[in-house]
Amino acid sequence: EVLLGLDDFNSFDYIVIACKPQQFSELALALKAKLTKENFVISIMAGISLSHLKEKLATTKLGRLMPNTPALIG
Repeated sequence: EVLLGLDDFNSFDYIVIACKPQQFSELALALKAKLTKENFVISIMAGISLSHLKEKLATTKLGRLMPNTPALIG
């Protein structure tokens, strides 16, 4: 199973999505059924907008974080 057999997300405040963007559709199907209204979903996927996350996961508690490698390199 995509979510490693996790059945209950009630004990998690934050869920971090760190997969390849092309894998998100499959993950979203499994994740949507397990999310609670208390979970805050954080995405680090490039190219997946907040509106797309909201549509696929049916939640509004969302955030995106993007690594900034060019700033690190200068």
